[in-house]
Amino acid sequence: MLTISPRPKWSYWRRKWTRRRRRLPRSEKHAGHRHELTLVSEGSGRGPFICCDCEEQGSGWAYQCIDCGYEVHPKCVRPPVVANNAPANGD
Repeated sequence: MLTISPRPKWSYWRRKWTRRRRRLPRSEKHAGHRHELTLVSEGSGRGPFICCDCEEQGSGWAYQCIDCGYEVHPKCVRPPVVANNAPANGD
C-alpha cells in the first residue's frame, strides 16, 4: 500500500526561507545596474517578477532597485568588475 506523507506545514517553509535569507546580504551592487539593489521578499516587494538579468520569472526573494524597480534573482547578481588600474578614489 502506498502511503503519502502529509505536506509540510507553512511553519516548515517559513523557517527554511528564513534560514536562506540569513545567508543573503541585505544589499548588493550588480554589474548590470548602476544603483544599489536591496533584498526584498515576495511579501515586501511587488510579488512575482521578471528577472532583468536572465529574463525568467521569479518569486520569493529578489534584489530590487528602490529607485527604478530593476529586479534580479539572488542567483543572478554579479559583482561589478573593477579595473586593476582604476584610481581608488574614483577620479
